[in-house]
Amino acid sequence: MESKELAKLLGISHQMCNRLKKRGMPTNSLQNALEWRKRNLDFR
Repeated sequence: MESKELAKLLGISHQMCNRLKKRGMPTNSLQNALEWRKRNLDFR
């Protein structure tokens, strides 16, 4: 999946998507990206 498409589905900019991808976020599916974000980002 392209970063721009995934970013749109996640509601973030494609730049942020690229930064998260460099930190290890999978980009092969929306579900995998959502699970990674839930485990790895602190949403306080």
